[in-house]
Amino acid sequence: EVIEHERIKTTEAKAKAVKPEIEQLITLAKRGDLHARRQALSALGQDKFMVHKLFEDVAPRYAERPGGYTRILKLGPRHGDNRGQDYLHVDPPYREFQRRREGMRFALHGGVWLHRHKIHDEPMVHLVSSDKERLLALGRTLGFHARWLQYKPLKDPDSGVRVEAWHWDVWGEKLRLLDPP
Repeated sequence: EVIEHERIKTTEAKAKAVKPEIEQLITLAKRGDLHARRQALSALGQDKFMVHKLFEDVAPRYAERPGGYTRILKLGPRHGDNRGQDYLHVDPPYREFQRRREGMRFALHGGVWLHRHKIHDEPMVHLVSSDKERLLALGRTLGFHARWLQYKPLKDPDSGVRVEAWHWDVWGEKLRLLDPP
């Protein structure tokens, strides 16, 4: 289920038990050979759709990353039995920065920067990158239409030169796709 939805809400013990298995599957998918695909099929109970998603969608995001593909976010106690709840999800393909300048540098070097702000007291997010294809691929996984992608040059914080960049404006119901509930 973690691979299909890329996140699940579960107890702390289950999240900690599943995390290493998901990490191993993503490492297998990064190898990308036939033997790795067959091992993944065996681990996932012969679910070809999951293996395809793992190898074609999830693994390419982490081609340069040596590990740490998943995160566990604590949600607090569950109502009823007061058991600790966690949110286990595959690390998103974007990054958030405390300083705007760092985020701009990251976006200008081909990364996807998640920039939060408010318009009329409503939360809004920009997903910004100079790599249009990477941003379009992320948009497809989130269900965004390509026509919503906007061109907006960014000013390089080091040189002051304007550089080509694109962004998605995300607000309302679409914000739930980026943030765990």
